[in-house]
Amino acid sequence: MSIDVYVGPYINCAFSQKTIIAYRKTCADTQCLRHYKELSKPFCDHCGKPTTDLPYKTYEDTVDARLIQEQINERLCSPGNDSEYGLWSSSHLTHLWIPNRDYPGQREYVGNYECLVTPTTARDIQDETVAFMVAFEDDIKVIKEAYGQRWVHVLWGVISIGG
Repeated sequence: MSIDVYVGPYINCAFSQKTIIAYRKTCADTQCLRHYKELSKPFCDHCGKPTTDLPYKTYEDTVDARLIQEQINERLCSPGNDSEYGLWSSSHLTHLWIPNRDYPGQREYVGNYECLVTPTTARDIQDETVAFMVAFEDDIKVIKEAYGQRWVHVLWGVISIGG
């Protein structure tokens, strides 16, 4: 098991999801065991009958974080692209943004995250958060425009993604 850890300022963005109708290729025979299971061929591999596209409801985020990440040239990114972060993000309706490059005023941590002990004061957190907001000011504007200003918050904390 690996654990990725980020310590420092980040952006927390709330979003909603919308219901969409998607289509699934499936066996047309409602009595078949493969009915409503995803199939890729024109005929069912279980009963041999033709497949058809059936509608189903699913959800999609109202904000596409990947498009924003491209728009800001990946200077900020999500803390993980793995399924654990994706599940957490969807269930909490939250996207997180962390730096994808060093910036002036960023604290350096000595050691590794397997055993990291570092004194942190309220002043350290405040200074690093201000430096983050200055360094990524233009990117934060783009993010606020996409999510809406009231749904975007710059915070400081520890983000741990296990894998």
